[in-house]
Amino acid sequence: PVSKNFVMANKEIAELQSKLLTSNRQMGQLMAEVRLLEREKRKTEITLNELNLMPLKIKTYKAVGRTFIATPPKDLKAELKQKIDVQTTQINKITQQGKLLEKRALESEKNLQELIKKTNAK
Repeated sequence: PVSKNFVMANKEIAELQSKLLTSNRQMGQLMAEVRLLEREKRKTEITLNELNLMPLKIKTYKAVGRTFIATPPKDLKAELKQKIDVQTTQINKITQQGKLLEKRALESEKNLQELIKKTNAK
């Protein structure tokens, strides 16, 4: 017969493993999102840098869906700067979420190891 403590320990181990896998999966998704945002931010920064090199009298156009609308360079620059700020904020927010998840994952892993040691010691 299997002891009640052994069954309970196995349930706890399974729950901790599940939490750990979920945390790791979520961390992977967050890191992918950060990489995507950083790539978009780099594109926006490059566009802004190129726009800054051009004379102010040049005609600029903004893509809106499938059409292009004439937009003054200063307005376009302002939009690009705002977009960079929003992207930076999003990256920081997601990075903080990742740190929290990493902390939880490490805690779950530590608890799992302790539980396994306890189970093996008995």
